[in-house]
Amino acid sequence: MSDNSLSLVSLNENNKDEYFSLEIKKSQDGYVESPEESYEDMRNHAWNTDWNIDCICAEGKVVGYAMTGMNKQSNDIWLDRFMIDKHYQNMGYGTKALTMILERLKKIKKANNGKDILLSVEKNNDCAIKLYEKFGFKMTKEMDGIYPIMVLQNA
Repeated sequence: MSDNSLSLVSLNENNKDEYFSLEIKKSQDGYVESPEESYEDMRNHAWNTDWNIDCICAEGKVVGYAMTGMNKQSNDIWLDRFMIDKHYQNMGYGTKALTMILERLKKIKKANNGKDILLSVEKNNDCAIKLYEKFGFKMTKEMDGIYPIMVLQNA
């Protein structure tokens, strides 16, 4: 994968079918929400947040997605959903996409006087926790329902 082969493209009519066809590995079941569930949460402004779904595209093909948004009450910025299709995992797409997403979220935070960049994670999802820690996220004592919240340090 070359650095220029990955892009973030807002969910739209041209990539919607590919987005809805994304799949996770059986071992990830219960850790990652489906594209359908994320789409409904975006449309319904779940949790008082204006959500955006970006398709992660490699050479024009949708290989994953991220759902991000800013909570209107707390001014926190959330990376709420992040997944790479089971056919494209372990190819470097997740690391590169997360780098791009966090760069954009830092700009949004600065432009909107945002508070923190947060995510919540299933406590047994060691693979995701290690990835997020590699990028500077640290566990907090806060919970998002039953899920621990991580905050991006030095954002």
